[in-house]
Amino acid sequence: MFERLIERNEGTVQWQKLMPAVGIWFAALCGLVACQGSPARPPSYRISVSGSGDQVTAQFNGPETVFEVRSESGIGSAQVEQISGEPPTKIVIRLFLNGLEEFDFGYDDTRIVVSVSSHGDNAVSQSLLRDGSGETAVGPDSPYWMPVQVVTDPLSGGQKPTGAFEVQAPQDYIQGKHRAFSMRWIDFYR
Repeated sequence: MFERLIERNEGTVQWQKLMPAVGIWFAALCGLVACQGSPARPPSYRISVSGSGDQVTAQFNGPETVFEVRSESGIGSAQVEQISGEPPTKIVIRLFLNGLEEFDFGYDDTRIVVSVSSHGDNAVSQSLLRDGSGETAVGPDSPYWMPVQVVTDPLSGGQKPTGAFEVQAPQDYIQGKHRAFSMRWIDFYR
């Protein structure tokens, strides 16, 4: 009878032998998912804005940081320094302006100047300026390229701008894990 009990429960006996291994595997999987799902320490920034009526705020969306720029005059500048936390894997600068005649993004000895045409197809041109060298054009395949999007009103079928431009920090800045940058914006030359 004891032999029959062992035969009937043989699967249970083997399962009980596997339980510690399954438990360790499950705990490791849960730990991996938890690490991916929760961001490390979110970054915090010191932001100084020049010009009255200008405001720059930071918002966090997981590993992405979005800086919103609002400028009463349409011309201004700001200095941004990350003072703690993990560097973001993507930085978006959302400028609430009527146009983007010039946007200047600077870090270390690098400056990238972005212009968006105010007529026609909103063509984007970019150039790189580095200390000790001249100005060179930047294309989409460059690590200095800053993707630009004109934000449109969804009710207009993508035809009517909302008065916002989204500019992403270049890969050179992100991959270098830089912690400070300056930006200057001009909606239209007056």
